[in-house]
Amino acid sequence: MAQIPDSTQVVVAGAGPTGLTLAALLRRAGAEVVVLDRAPRRGREARASVLHSRGIEILDGLDAAAPLLDDGERITRTAFYDTGIEVSEVRFDQLAAAFPFALGIGQNRVEAALLDRLEVLGTKVRRSATVEAATDRGDGVTVEVRTANDSTHTIEALSLIHI
Repeated sequence: MAQIPDSTQVVVAGAGPTGLTLAALLRRAGAEVVVLDRAPRRGREARASVLHSRGIEILDGLDAAAPLLDDGERITRTAFYDTGIEVSEVRFDQLAAAFPFALGIGQNRVEAALLDRLEVLGTKVRRSATVEAATDRGDGVTVEVRTANDSTHTIEALSLIHI
């Protein structure tokens, strides 16, 4: 596991797609970011399987969409049925968007693309690291972190975002 620093600008607790996207956006803007996740390793299962147009746009802005677009299944429409009869249809291919489709791709693949991008931006996820407590200091926050070997670390940060 990468060493946990004593201080940073932002601590992001949670390394799912939302936390990783936020961390990449903050890094791209020049912020120092520490990403913590209590899981010992990245998830291998897909908890979600569709990425919608706006999400693709955000990932594209982070230079993280290309591998997903190459590997995913483009979905141009979806329909809803009641007792075998189509009752509604959504046409993604008629969206006025840069990516007029939804993308069938597992959450685990999205996380992998974001982790790759974060590494390029100079940030690694600290695994097996759980936020135990946070104290608001008025001008920042003190974050207490417990790691897999049951040791504790303190990080002084301007912000803590717990996802």
